[in-house]
Amino acid sequence: MAKTLPSLIHSPQSSSLLLNVHLTIGLAFGIVVSSTVSGMQELTATPPQDVVKLEVAGLENLVRITPELYSGADPHSDTAFEQLAKLGVRTIVSVDGAVPDVEVAKKHGIRYVHIPIGYGGITTEQQMYLIKTAREIPGPIYIHCHHGKHRGPAAAAIAWRGKNPSCTAETATQYLKLAGTDPKYEGLYSAVREFQFPPNFATAGLQFSFPEKIQATGVTDSMIHIDHAFDNLKAFRESKWTELANHPDLSPTHEALQLLEAFQEMARLKEVADQPDDYRQFLEASLKASRELDQALRTPDRSETAMKLIEDSFQSIKTNCTACHKGYRD
Repeated sequence: MAKTLPSLIHSPQSSSLLLNVHLTIGLAFGIVVSSTVSGMQELTATPPQDVVKLEVAGLENLVRITPELYSGADPHSDTAFEQLAKLGVRTIVSVDGAVPDVEVAKKHGIRYVHIPIGYGGITTEQQMYLIKTAREIPGPIYIHCHHGKHRGPAAAAIAWRGKNPSCTAETATQYLKLAGTDPKYEGLYSAVREFQFPPNFATAGLQFSFPEKIQATGVTDSMIHIDHAFDNLKAFRESKWTELANHPDLSPTHEALQLLEAFQEMARLKEVADQPDDYRQFLEASLKASRELDQALRTPDRSETAMKLIEDSFQSIKTNCTACHKGYRD
């Protein structure tokens, strides 16, 4: 029998019920099964045992973790939902910030549960919601983020491990690598290693309504992540981009990545698309500069030219954010 996967923890403990609940996620896989489903062809990669990467029309980065659990990208077409229905999927869990297409899912007899998470990790509360869903909602379950490579697999690892306490962190990490989760997402990987299994009574007594869609406070939520990451980057800039003595757990590359992902998430929000042109131009300029900053910090080159690129990218983000805040927030 296939076993479950470990998942993420960066645990701002947000509920008194959960303060003493720690999560463990591990993975134990069986034997790879060769198969095709509804015209799907398996890829030839060598995955962890029992976890199979599939190629399906309309669904990117699809991974069958167990017959009852899949992970992958946002099903953004009618074809994608049709393929999920052919797989027997009865519930889709979105951990993306965008509002799910609930109506199209229903047309194919599939329900949605929306549990948005970030790239820095998954809170204890969010983990408990994922596990309660996996334990109590009819499957098979398909868990997705936007691209199906980072947040989705991490959430799927939690859900899987939440149903099977025998899974190990080592095998869970193998699954994340198979799914394409970038090691740059330090919070996701560390959460997988640190996750601890919650007893059944912890999720049984948890109040959670399994919302099909959460009208995100999108921009507000994005700005919280942007402000947090940028504040940390300011501290790194003052230390000349070296380790912070009072925060050895932080790294400039990780914070730059968090900033980039927050800008990318914000750029996809519908409320941003409805904003005036200059608002979107500020965001696009900040997104471009954050991408340049991320790339520059990941390059070992610290020549005068390289340092100037880092500084210029940082200042561009600061300038555009200040201008945007002056016109739309302050």
